[in-house]
Amino acid sequence: CTFHLCLLGAAILLLFNCSSSYETDIFIPIDVQNIPKGLIITEHPPKGIEARVRALKALAKTLPEMELRYKMDVSDLLIGVHAIPVNPENVKLPQGISILKINPSFLTMKMEKEVKKAVPVVISISGDPAPGFEVVATKAEPSFIILRGSEKIVSQQKEIPTKPIDVNGISESFQKKIALDLLEGTAAPFISKPIHVEVQIKERIVSRKFQDIPVEGKGSPYPHKITPPVINIVVKGPENVLEKLQKDKEIKVQIDLNALKPGIYPRRAIITLPVTTTLVNVKPKIFTVTIKDG
Repeated sequence: CTFHLCLLGAAILLLFNCSSSYETDIFIPIDVQNIPKGLIITEHPPKGIEARVRALKALAKTLPEMELRYKMDVSDLLIGVHAIPVNPENVKLPQGISILKINPSFLTMKMEKEVKKAVPVVISISGDPAPGFEVVATKAEPSFIILRGSEKIVSQQKEIPTKPIDVNGISESFQKKIALDLLEGTAAPFISKPIHVEVQIKERIVSRKFQDIPVEGKGSPYPHKITPPVINIVVKGPENVLEKLQKDKEIKVQIDLNALKPGIYPRRAIITLPVTTTLVNVKPKIFTVTIKDG
């Protein structure tokens, strides 16, 4: 008899635990469904609603695993701002769970006419390359995208920039993947991957004047005089190379006097420059060389 009473007590306790209720607050994400063709949501409702629910204790532990959704059907909406009542029946709940209270009671959203437009992709660069270097070219693949969004926003978009690409201190070309910097309310529905970008960085080519460079005579055993004694030149080449030339004064200007006997001769100067540079201008071009006899 005692045994049967124990079994009955256990059964009653189990029944009580299963039937007793438990209240808690949960967050239910919103799924917007059936957006009308030709329209787009430009002001979205919140990401979810907060609900106070009552559940059997046996089910309470499983609430986080249920992946509940509030299904919001917008198929009958037109262009404009809408305040849509929240209907708890849009949340499919298992038996034993009920919604007591829901917040907010209305969901606000704005619908606008949707347009699509082909626009070029522009690569956005930030920072400065290493000294003496510059960005000479950029290339995006794809170079055009189909932009989708509200008519008001898309009609003003002439181009779509990428997220900024930092080139600070870089001295060589590179490739990378980068996302587009889309305005809020727009999308690129046909772009599933980041944009492939090529950035070409080369030494900066500049022109620089070098003035009053001494002109030397070479290879004569006789006393000689060169008129005028200096030359002015313009050299084109990498900025770093020309700065070093100017700093170190490494430009050599000579006139070959080998095998010349005493007399007066018109001669051109030989200018020695680094192979990466180009001589743009020389003044004067002809020098007068006077060679005296001992």
